[in-house]
Amino acid sequence: MNNPSVTPPLRPFKLLCLCDSPDLQTGFARVAQNLLSRWHKSGAFEQIWVWGIGYNGFPHMLPYYLCPAVLLDFPHWHQPVNLARFLSALENDHVGATPGGFTHVWIMQDTFALTPLTEDGRLRTVCRDMGIKSFLYFPVDAPLDPEWTRIIAEVDHPFAYCEYGRQAAISGLSQSLPPPYPPSGNTRRRNAKVSVLPHGVEAACYRKIPAGEEGHKDEARTVMFAGNVGTDDFLLVNVSQNQKRKALWHSLEVVAAIRALRPDLNAKLYIHAPSTNKDEGLDLRQAASQLGLTQDRAVFFSDKNFNRGHALLDERQLNAIYNAADVLLSTSFGEGWGLPLTEAMAAGTAVAGPRHTSIGELLADERGILFDTSGHEMIVWDNSRLRPRTDILDAAHKLIAARDTPAGQFGSLAGYAARGQAWARSEFLSWDRIAQEWLAAFGVR
Repeated sequence: MNNPSVTPPLRPFKLLCLCDSPDLQTGFARVAQNLLSRWHKSGAFEQIWVWGIGYNGFPHMLPYYLCPAVLLDFPHWHQPVNLARFLSALENDHVGATPGGFTHVWIMQDTFALTPLTEDGRLRTVCRDMGIKSFLYFPVDAPLDPEWTRIIAEVDHPFAYCEYGRQAAISGLSQSLPPPYPPSGNTRRRNAKVSVLPHGVEAACYRKIPAGEEGHKDEARTVMFAGNVGTDDFLLVNVSQNQKRKALWHSLEVVAAIRALRPDLNAKLYIHAPSTNKDEGLDLRQAASQLGLTQDRAVFFSDKNFNRGHALLDERQLNAIYNAADVLLSTSFGEGWGLPLTEAMAAGTAVAGPRHTSIGELLADERGILFDTSGHEMIVWDNSRLRPRTDILDAAHKLIAARDTPAGQFGSLAGYAARGQAWARSEFLSWDRIAQEWLAAFGVR
């Protein structure tokens, strides 16, 4: 006979994540590293499993379970067969979790890549039937097609990176889906509540290195550029992936414009990305040559620091790159957040970028140099999105003005750096705080 006074044991919390593998060095992976490590340390979850995008199955030292997100015959993680495997693991506990199944699922990815999860409402059905709470953490770097917002409506708790992303999601959710989607589904979509949780900054890793300590500005320049960047040279650095969306050739154009307007500044550019991307038809060395930028004199590439597109440098080395720069430059067509911008801020380096998407929020209140945009470009294979283009001359003139302004005056590089650093190292962007916010949202804190 059951004793009604005895409380049944609570179901242990178990988390399954779909995100870039935390053993990589992508932006998604760095976010996963910071959150997962803190969730593990909290002890809130009995188990954490990661359906790792980009994980190759090799042994690792991470304190959670990693599963490759792809099959050998289906190499792209977002192919329906791979996402079906993920749903099957969520539903049937195939990944090897202890009895009881998962209690939470957390997905961090672009919404448009996740539409196969929403076919026939299966993700919602699985989570409802299994008693699983679902969470989505998503970037937005351009207006969302209504169909891309289906995943936002499918999960229990969608979180955008920034206010721009939240507003874009709300706009997409408010639009009717084309046939064959029923009107009833649109009603649920309009009622979806979208919250915001920012990315954080690992303040212990990204900091201003004082003179006399390994990695400080002058030493970093000497080590990185073999004497080809002097103390007084105007060094701009772009830390991005070499993708069309990042528009790295516009950074080349900005530096070429500065050199033409003010040869005395000896402006130089270091691009922390592979110089070529054959998949997208990009050859930055060729572009630099056409702009008259001499390689290893006016422009520097970092192919040796990458393997198959993946960065080989750790946080200490990346921090030295930020410290070497006078300005961390972005000319991207759009950013969901922009980790290098906030990391460079924390390192005490001035940052600059176009006034659009999340960049306008990060660099607001004179925390960075905001460029105007001039017209739009449409990238091939980019879902016909019109993307705002950096105004090259406006960027060049504003960077020159900031360089020329004495350090103690408003509008100087030092002033931008100080305001950006104060914000980036504040409690608002603390990974500890953000991880705790997630635990509260999960209901496990």
